[in-house]
Amino acid sequence: MTRFKSASARLLAVALGLALMAEGCQSLFEPAPVKGYPMVRYTGPMPGFSDDMDPESLAQAAERSLEYLSIINPATEFQFGQRTVTAPQMASSIQRLVEIVRYEPDQKRRAYMIRNEFDVYKGAGFTDGGNVLITGYYQPVMNVRRQKDETFRYPLYKVPDDLVRVDLGLFSTELAGKRISGMVKNGMLEPYHDRRAIDGEGALEEKGLEIAWADDPFDVFILHIQGSGVLLYEDGEEKFANYASVNGHRYQSIGKKMIEEGKVPREKMSLQALRQWFRDNPQELERNLFVNPSYVFFRVMDEGPFGSLGRILVDGRSAAFDHSLFPKAAVAWFIADIPQAQDGMPAGVKREGRFVFNHDQGGAIKGPGRMDLFFGKGRDAEAAAGIMKNPGQLYFLLLKEKLILRAGR
Repeated sequence: MTRFKSASARLLAVALGLALMAEGCQSLFEPAPVKGYPMVRYTGPMPGFSDDMDPESLAQAAERSLEYLSIINPATEFQFGQRTVTAPQMASSIQRLVEIVRYEPDQKRRAYMIRNEFDVYKGAGFTDGGNVLITGYYQPVMNVRRQKDETFRYPLYKVPDDLVRVDLGLFSTELAGKRISGMVKNGMLEPYHDRRAIDGEGALEEKGLEIAWADDPFDVFILHIQGSGVLLYEDGEEKFANYASVNGHRYQSIGKKMIEEGKVPREKMSLQALRQWFRDNPQELERNLFVNPSYVFFRVMDEGPFGSLGRILVDGRSAAFDHSLFPKAAVAWFIADIPQAQDGMPAGVKREGRFVFNHDQGGAIKGPGRMDLFFGKGRDAEAAAGIMKNPGQLYFLLLKEKLILRAGR
């Protein structure tokens, strides 16, 4: 994250003033946390806590959470409804859940143990058919070039030097959780270039910021939406384009706009439907992409994809939530209709239950009623994630207080 280029009092005053005038500058801010508790202790009929994936992937995803919890201040507190726990205590919950799933093969016995040992917290969101709307994301694989040519002429950019990302909570407790992005001009902080300025007007051209060149602007846009991808260079080298920063403008859905304009029926809207519509109507692509002013910058790495905890995501186990509402690294269980795919094509849905972890966040994943499931990489992941938009039931799990205190204070 780039910090202030100048420590001048004038710049700080401008930033604070913009924060206090949130109504007039909404596009510059990340949404503030929802008031009240985003989840409450659940005392109704308990779910069966089935799991459609293997215990090894659960242990791998749990390890990502445990790594994160081990490097932060042990006194860091996490909120589960009205309960507050420390990082070591939350780690003990994750470890115990993995033990139960790994060593108790009988489904009924496993569910009984979880109900006996864990408090269950249900998200306070609501959607038709559940308490959470579950969408999917994946890691696209893109053919790219190191140098621009007539075909590969659409750039992927690294973080510009003049992009300023500021955590206003560092300057005032009243602004905790609010962030602002922009660029400094004549000692004043202004909004950063939006998508139209960058891709349509060349605001970042000839600055040496290109990390690769792609042959399809829609693929570049999808990479922005997904947040990371695999880059295949012409010499066969494979690298990861991982999320590095964002320009600070609010995410706007082009799918929603196209539904409103009658271009794609709501019931048929999916990533695949969007891709096909733009293939059929290439003259409409640029205008529609500019609807979303948000712009993502990347860094090229040997590993990936990395979630917002700084850990590599685990296919099917890592999920994105609103981190201002739900505890980072926490374990949850959900049940929903999950799309299946084969040979890059949708292959029906299955009603499944699964344990997942809060490993990531996204610009469109806001509020207590949203979850974004990571499907992995490649054609099957794209086919499934592209049509995943189903209601589900979501529950976070935490060891009962009498058990969790044994983990230390």
